[in-house]
Amino acid sequence: MKIKILIIVTFILLVCCKVDSQKKKAIIENKQEDISYSITKNDSLLIEKLVRKVYEWNEKNTTYYFNIGVEDQKGEKYIGIDWSIYEKNKKLLKNSGLFSDIFIDSYRKTLEQIDKKVKNKEYEYDWLIGEYPPFGTDANEWCHCQDIPNDYYWNNIEIKDIEVTGNNTVSLTWNWGKGSNGFNYPIKVKKEDNTWKMTYLDGFDNKYY
Repeated sequence: MKIKILIIVTFILLVCCKVDSQKKKAIIENKQEDISYSITKNDSLLIEKLVRKVYEWNEKNTTYYFNIGVEDQKGEKYIGIDWSIYEKNKKLLKNSGLFSDIFIDSYRKTLEQIDKKVKNKEYEYDWLIGEYPPFGTDANEWCHCQDIPNDYYWNNIEIKDIEVTGNNTVSLTWNWGKGSNGFNYPIKVKKEDNTWKMTYLDGFDNKYY
Protein backbone atom coordinates (compact mmCIF):
# COMPACT_ATOMS: atom_id res chain seq x y z
CA MET A 1 0.00 0.00 0.00
CA LYS A 2 2.79 2.41 0.96
CA ILE A 3 4.60 1.57 -2.27
CA LYS A 4 1.47 2.38 -4.34
CA ILE A 5 1.04 5.73 -2.55
CA LEU A 6 4.73 6.54 -3.14
CA ILE A 7 4.38 5.75 -6.84
CA ILE A 8 1.27 7.95 -7.14
CA VAL A 9 2.94 10.86 -5.31
CA THR A 10 6.05 10.56 -7.49
CA PHE A 11 3.92 10.57 -10.64
CA ILE A 12 2.02 13.67 -9.49
CA LEU A 13 5.28 15.48 -8.71
CA LEU A 14 6.69 14.63 -12.14
CA VAL A 15 3.56 15.93 -13.88
CA CYS A 16 3.60 19.13 -11.82
CA CYS A 17 7.27 19.72 -12.63
CA LYS A 18 6.62 19.23 -16.34
CA VAL A 19 3.67 21.64 -16.31
CA ASP A 20 5.69 24.19 -14.34
CA SER A 21 8.56 23.85 -16.82
CA GLN A 22 6.19 24.39 -19.76
CA LYS A 23 4.72 27.47 -18.08
CA LYS A 24 8.18 28.95 -17.54
CA LYS A 25 9.07 28.24 -21.17
CA ALA A 26 5.87 29.91 -22.37
CA ILE A 27 6.54 32.96 -20.19
CA ILE A 28 10.06 33.30 -21.61
CA GLU A 29 8.77 32.96 -25.20
CA ASN A 30 6.07 35.54 -24.58
CA LYS A 31 8.62 37.93 -23.14
CA GLN A 32 10.72 37.49 -26.25
CA GLU A 33 7.71 38.18 -28.45
CA ASP A 34 6.84 41.27 -26.42
CA ILE A 35 10.25 42.87 -26.92
CA SER A 36 9.71 46.29 -28.47
CA TYR A 37 12.47 48.09 -30.33
CA SER A 38 12.80 51.80 -30.85
CA ILE A 39 15.12 54.30 -32.52
CA THR A 40 16.34 57.66 -31.35
CA LYS A 41 15.53 61.03 -32.89
CA ASN A 42 19.11 61.15 -34.13
CA ASP A 43 18.61 57.78 -35.86
CA SER A 44 15.52 59.18 -37.60
CA LEU A 45 17.59 62.08 -38.91
CA LEU A 46 20.36 59.73 -40.05
CA ILE A 47 17.82 57.52 -41.85
CA GLU A 48 16.40 60.55 -43.66
CA LYS A 49 19.94 61.59 -44.58
CA LEU A 50 20.65 58.06 -45.90
CA VAL A 51 17.55 58.07 -48.11
CA ARG A 52 18.45 61.43 -49.60
CA LYS A 53 22.07 60.35 -50.18
CA VAL A 54 20.90 57.13 -51.88
CA TYR A 55 18.77 59.03 -54.38
CA GLU A 56 21.37 61.70 -55.01
CA TRP A 57 23.93 58.93 -55.57
CA ASN A 58 21.59 57.11 -57.97
CA GLU A 59 21.06 60.22 -60.08
CA LYS A 60 24.81 60.65 -60.38
CA ASN A 61 25.47 56.95 -61.05
CA THR A 62 22.58 56.05 -63.34
CA THR A 63 22.78 52.58 -64.89
CA TYR A 64 20.53 49.71 -65.89
CA TYR A 65 19.92 47.20 -63.11
CA PHE A 66 17.46 44.77 -64.69
CA ASN A 67 17.48 45.41 -68.44
CA ILE A 68 20.90 43.75 -68.67
CA GLY A 69 20.58 40.83 -71.03
CA VAL A 70 22.75 38.62 -73.22
CA GLU A 71 21.82 38.93 -76.91
CA ASP A 72 20.99 35.93 -79.08
CA GLN A 73 23.02 35.26 -82.25
CA LYS A 74 20.59 37.25 -84.41
CA GLY A 75 20.72 40.28 -82.12
CA GLU A 76 16.92 40.28 -81.84
CA LYS A 77 16.29 39.35 -78.22
CA TYR A 78 17.92 38.68 -74.87
CA ILE A 79 18.25 35.07 -73.78
CA GLY A 80 19.36 35.55 -70.19
CA ILE A 81 21.10 37.87 -67.75
CA ASP A 82 24.54 39.26 -68.56
CA TRP A 83 26.32 38.45 -65.30
CA SER A 84 29.36 40.56 -66.19
CA ILE A 85 27.09 43.64 -66.04
CA TYR A 86 25.72 42.43 -62.72
CA GLU A 87 29.26 42.27 -61.33
CA LYS A 88 29.81 45.91 -62.36
CA ASN A 89 26.52 46.92 -60.72
CA LYS A 90 27.40 44.96 -57.60
CA LYS A 91 30.73 46.77 -57.35
CA LEU A 92 28.99 50.12 -57.88
CA LEU A 93 26.49 49.43 -55.09
CA LYS A 94 29.13 48.04 -52.74
CA ASN A 95 31.57 50.90 -53.21
CA SER A 96 28.88 53.49 -52.48
CA GLY A 97 28.79 52.37 -48.84
CA LEU A 98 25.04 53.00 -48.84
CA PHE A 99 23.70 49.49 -49.42
CA SER A 100 23.72 46.48 -47.14
CA ASP A 101 24.86 43.05 -48.34
CA ILE A 102 21.22 42.07 -47.75
CA PHE A 103 20.19 44.43 -50.56
CA ILE A 104 22.90 43.24 -52.94
CA ASP A 105 22.10 39.56 -52.29
CA SER A 106 18.39 40.21 -52.85
CA TYR A 107 19.19 42.03 -56.10
CA ARG A 108 21.14 39.02 -57.36
CA LYS A 109 18.31 36.63 -56.46
CA THR A 110 15.89 38.75 -58.47
CA LEU A 111 18.23 38.59 -61.48
CA GLU A 112 18.51 34.82 -61.03
CA GLN A 113 14.71 34.63 -61.16
CA ILE A 114 14.64 36.69 -64.39
CA ASP A 115 17.40 34.54 -65.91
CA LYS A 116 15.53 31.34 -65.10
CA LYS A 117 12.18 32.61 -66.41
CA VAL A 118 13.69 33.86 -69.66
CA LYS A 119 15.48 30.57 -70.31
CA ASN A 120 12.35 28.56 -69.47
CA LYS A 121 10.14 30.91 -71.55
CA GLU A 122 7.90 31.64 -68.58
CA TYR A 123 7.13 35.24 -69.57
CA GLU A 124 4.19 36.19 -71.80
CA TYR A 125 6.48 37.47 -74.56
CA ASP A 126 10.15 37.49 -75.51
CA TRP A 127 12.62 39.97 -74.08
CA LEU A 128 13.13 41.90 -77.30
CA ILE A 129 16.05 44.26 -77.76
CA GLY A 130 14.95 47.89 -77.81
CA GLU A 131 11.53 47.08 -76.32
CA TYR A 132 10.17 47.06 -72.77
CA PRO A 133 11.16 43.80 -71.03
CA PRO A 134 8.42 41.30 -70.10
CA PHE A 135 9.05 42.02 -66.41
CA GLY A 136 9.13 45.05 -64.13
CA THR A 137 6.57 47.84 -63.92
CA ASP A 138 7.46 49.84 -67.08
CA ALA A 139 8.68 52.57 -64.71
CA ASN A 140 11.83 53.58 -62.88
CA GLU A 141 12.40 50.89 -60.25
CA TRP A 142 13.87 53.47 -57.86
CA CYS A 143 10.62 55.40 -57.54
CA HIS A 144 7.90 53.65 -59.60
CA CYS A 145 7.82 56.86 -61.64
CA GLN A 146 8.27 58.03 -65.21
CA ASP A 147 9.43 61.53 -64.28
CA ILE A 148 10.97 63.30 -61.31
CA PRO A 149 9.63 66.61 -59.93
CA ASN A 150 12.94 68.50 -60.26
CA ASP A 151 16.68 68.03 -60.69
CA TYR A 152 17.39 68.04 -56.96
CA TYR A 153 14.28 66.29 -55.69
CA TRP A 154 16.19 64.34 -53.01
CA ASN A 155 16.51 67.55 -50.97
CA ASN A 156 12.71 67.61 -50.57
CA ILE A 157 12.17 63.93 -49.77
CA GLU A 158 9.98 63.35 -46.72
CA ILE A 159 10.04 60.20 -44.60
CA LYS A 160 6.69 58.68 -43.57
CA ASP A 161 5.24 55.56 -41.93
CA ILE A 162 8.35 54.70 -39.92
CA GLU A 163 7.99 51.27 -38.29
CA VAL A 164 10.71 49.63 -36.23
CA THR A 165 10.48 45.96 -37.21
CA GLY A 166 13.36 44.58 -35.16
CA ASN A 167 16.67 45.39 -33.55
CA ASN A 168 18.11 48.20 -35.71
CA THR A 169 15.76 47.39 -38.61
CA VAL A 170 13.20 49.88 -39.88
CA SER A 171 10.61 49.93 -42.66
CA LEU A 172 9.28 53.24 -43.97
CA THR A 173 8.05 55.10 -47.02
CA TRP A 174 9.24 58.29 -48.67
CA ASN A 175 7.54 60.85 -50.88
CA TRP A 176 8.50 63.85 -52.99
CA GLY A 177 7.62 66.29 -50.23
CA LYS A 178 5.11 69.09 -50.74
CA GLY A 179 2.53 68.20 -53.39
CA SER A 180 3.22 64.44 -53.37
CA ASN A 181 -0.50 63.73 -53.87
CA GLY A 182 -0.52 60.43 -52.01
CA PHE A 183 2.68 59.06 -53.54
CA ASN A 184 4.59 56.75 -51.18
CA TYR A 185 7.51 54.46 -51.98
CA PRO A 186 8.34 51.60 -49.53
CA ILE A 187 11.93 50.97 -48.41
CA LYS A 188 13.76 49.25 -45.54
CA VAL A 189 16.97 50.15 -43.73
CA LYS A 190 19.22 48.50 -41.17
CA LYS A 191 21.92 49.75 -38.83
CA GLU A 192 25.13 47.81 -39.39
CA ASP A 193 28.39 48.62 -37.58
CA ASN A 194 26.77 51.82 -36.32
CA THR A 195 25.86 52.94 -39.86
CA TRP A 196 22.39 52.92 -41.43
CA LYS A 197 22.26 51.18 -44.82
CA MET A 198 19.59 50.43 -47.39
CA THR A 199 18.33 46.83 -47.35
CA TYR A 200 15.19 47.03 -49.52
CA LEU A 201 13.75 49.14 -52.34
CA ASP A 202 10.25 48.19 -53.44
CA GLY A 203 11.11 48.49 -57.13
CA PHE A 204 13.80 45.81 -56.71
CA ASP A 205 11.35 43.33 -55.14
CA ASN A 206 11.18 40.07 -57.13
CA LYS A 207 7.37 40.22 -57.06
CA TYR A 208 7.63 42.50 -60.10
CA TYR A 209 9.94 40.16 -61.98
